[in-house]
Amino acid sequence: MAAFAAVFLSFFGCQTGSRGPTEGQLRFQEHLVECTKAVNAADLEEARVHLGRARAKAATPQEHQKVQSLEHLIRGAQALLEGDAAGAGDAWNRIEDESLQDQVRARARAIGVAVPATQANLEVKQ
Repeated sequence: MAAFAAVFLSFFGCQTGSRGPTEGQLRFQEHLVECTKAVNAADLEEARVHLGRARAKAATPQEHQKVQSLEHLIRGAQALLEGDAAGAGDAWNRIEDESLQDQVRARARAIGVAVPATQANLEVKQ
């Protein structure tokens, strides 16, 4: 699990206006970072708590996509912890954020977990 955390921190940038991030955006980002730390520690219950808090603060389509992508990341981590590498690959394959999915795919390969490219994923990248 430790192999995943560092790679995800760049995923959590919030969209901000010229005045800087709002209180809600800062809280959203904090919860995403805490969620990732919890995944890294294999504390998936804590990760789900922070993900729920992030979901409540999500205000833009991009923020909602990040929450959804982290939900799939957690499902994959749960499957991996349960010894279901195929289930982990399937969950991680559902990550919508292309950058995060590429990062997960690379890290998963490093630990021997296949995250197959589906036809839908291939069409998005073309």
